[in-house]
Amino acid sequence: MTQRPTASALVIDDEAPALDELSYLLRSIFSCAPVDAAQTPGDAFRYLQERSYDVVFLDCPPSISLLSENVLHAVDTLLVVLPAMAGLIATLRVNPERLRRGASVGFTLATDLAEYLVRRGVPFREAHEVVGHLVVWCQVHDCDLGDVSDADLAKVSEHLTPDVRQVLTVEGALAARKGYGGTAPERVAEQITALRKSAADLGEDFGRYTISYQVTMNIGDSADQASRAFGEYIGSYYPELSKSVDLSNWGPTGTPETVADWFRRFSAAGVDHFICRFGALDQFGQVERFAAEVLPALDLAALDPAALEQKGPDL
Repeated sequence: MTQRPTASALVIDDEAPALDELSYLLRSIFSCAPVDAAQTPGDAFRYLQERSYDVVFLDCPPSISLLSENVLHAVDTLLVVLPAMAGLIATLRVNPERLRRGASVGFTLATDLAEYLVRRGVPFREAHEVVGHLVVWCQVHDCDLGDVSDADLAKVSEHLTPDVRQVLTVEGALAARKGYGGTAPERVAEQITALRKSAADLGEDFGRYTISYQVTMNIGDSADQASRAFGEYIGSYYPELSKSVDLSNWGPTGTPETVADWFRRFSAAGVDHFICRFGALDQFGQVERFAAEVLPALDLAALDPAALEQKGPDL
């Protein structure tokens, strides 16, 4: 289990049972130290004069013990997820042109259209239905959202007036997300400026990065078997997306040697870290096959000798 950081705590409550229960939980389960308990305002004032605390509990709820298990699970999850996310962001490398080409593929702008209709006052349930009908229309006529004429938009719904086109391009959809922390160019520029300043304040090189790649794969006895299993998995989670997106771009599907060859090619292209996911209903079975049949087929030292010498491959 991940080691939880130690925190100091002050518990303030005029009820002795609640005071004792929470103090015990903080010491024995959450490993807080020190844990001070104050039953009167005078005691609390004295403690606060003597030291600063990471956490202060005031008027503890009587059902605190019922919450402890869920809180523990949440803490453990965060301690695992946050470092992983930090590592992902730290090693991320973006290919702008490939992102630009794929950004509008598979009706990815449908959500932006629905949100635009909501901003115009259309109830979300109705906006969702309208956009769904438009997607079906495009599938039947083999075209993208932006290819539909004004006349055909009006046939699908009275809400689809010509002004909706402003969010039917990647640039327009991005520009519309201009809330605080959003992905509109001006918001992103603000965040980059803030990150550069933070890096400078910490004496860090903002341009330092390594290359990572997240891959979703399926390992089977044959290419057809792996492809079918992969499609079943994606279809069960993303039924509409699986019908409109070329799943072959998500990662390798096939025999263990086919998957191993995919890793060799991407490593030769400069990838340092692989974040592996498995597109299969039998997740544990895929992990076992990857460990038993794919990893042994890889010459890890040959994947990237420089990366191995410095930090080892992260597969």
